[in-house]
Amino acid sequence: MTTFLDSNILIEILKNKKKPVAKKHYVINPIVYAEVLYGLLYIKKKPSEFDEFLGRHNIEILNIQRKTAEIYTTLKLELNRKGSPIEDNDLLVAASCLEYDIPLVTGNVKHFDRIRELKVLETL
Repeated sequence: MTTFLDSNILIEILKNKKKPVAKKHYVINPIVYAEVLYGLLYIKKKPSEFDEFLGRHNIEILNIQRKTAEIYTTLKLELNRKGSPIEDNDLLVAASCLEYDIPLVTGNVKHFDRIRELKVLETL
């Protein structure tokens, strides 16, 4: 089963606080990549170290496409009209999960539960 990793879960794996399941297929999108890479660069790690980590754990980076943008826009309008907006980066994560029909593993379940169609998991 393929599972999408939110940035907070990916950081926990990087810190060895969580372990990915060996035979599972994990994915992220460029938004999650950028969020985590920023933190690593801030603490003076090399981008190549992050790329090696992703490769070691077979974590694939999914493309963001036009369909992602369409889903993002629909979600943003719907949530803003309800008065319960979500940050843009999180909406782009959710849009990727919905586009590819992949459940999201996050430490912020309550935040994402506003998106009815999204399958959200708390554990790897």
